[in-house]
Amino acid sequence: MRRGIIFIVLSIMMVFSIYGESLDTADIEVVWPPENSTFIRFGFSSSPVSSMGEDPSSGGQSDSYIAFNTTSRSGTDIVSSYTGSLYAYWQMYSNDVFYIYIGAKSLTKEGAASIPFTVSWEGGNSITSTDTAENSAEILHMYDTSITADADSEELTIQTTMPEGAVGDWYEGYIYLELRRAE
Repeated sequence: MRRGIIFIVLSIMMVFSIYGESLDTADIEVVWPPENSTFIRFGFSSSPVSSMGEDPSSGGQSDSYIAFNTTSRSGTDIVSSYTGSLYAYWQMYSNDVFYIYIGAKSLTKEGAASIPFTVSWEGGNSITSTDTAENSAEILHMYDTSITADADSEELTIQTTMPEGAVGDWYEGYIYLELRRAE
């Protein structure tokens, strides 16, 4: 029995000595470039985004427009809302601080008064569209360099109160995201 155990141990040692010897090695240096390494992707999607690897376009907003698809009465007001899922998303890493602003231009139709609408997101934050969309943008998100890779999204709620006498016709407005570098 003792000879059998010694034979097994010697056999294992011989296998390791034959196949375990390294005759040569090669290596390659791997670095994360600290300067000028920036990746930024942002936009709109119909599904939430929570990681860098997600492709928002694969299950995301396929059209470049959304329509108010629900109308209800609140007292004497007619309230229109978009009840689908709409997310503003970002995926970024950088050695600079960036801000993503969100803004909106009111619904307009040639020859008719414009219709403002409100875009809101978590935490009670919101913006109200303007006729010009200039200087109406508010900060949606700040990328801070203390976070290596930042990927997330905010679900947007869009609603308007239709003014008396609004023409039942096609009105157009838009919501936009703008990227700004911190100074």
